[in-house]
Amino acid sequence: MRAARRPAWLSLSVVLLLVSCAAVPLNAAKADFDDREPLPQCEEIRVDLTELPAFSQAGLDCLDDGAPGAGAELRASFGETDGPVIYHVRALPGGDVEVFVQQNPHTNTHEWKHCALDRDALSSPDALLRGVEGCRS
Repeated sequence: MRAARRPAWLSLSVVLLLVSCAAVPLNAAKADFDDREPLPQCEEIRVDLTELPAFSQAGLDCLDDGAPGAGAELRASFGETDGPVIYHVRALPGGDVEVFVQQNPHTNTHEWKHCALDRDALSSPDALLRGVEGCRS
């Protein structure tokens, strides 16, 4: 008995679909992060599981000072039971604030988020924490 043959157009369609899917980024927020314009870096903040996640006033001052001129970027990592969460907070020239959230960076799950914050998020460490936590949800 002879096996049924697939039409040639079906095989070609499957190949084209696979090629087009490979060209699309797995996560738009990750692609935006990779393509971001470099900004002057503030000192990194690392908080382990025994500490409350809080941004330092020095980190906040660095962001606030950089916003009117060249901008500034702050990387803060907070340990959690599911793995660390890394926040890349960017005070852009002109005053806009954006955040990239990288969840579970040691896995290959591509859990990235990208959001904008009000300029008021730089008013205090607690305001910034509320802003970045809102970006995760």
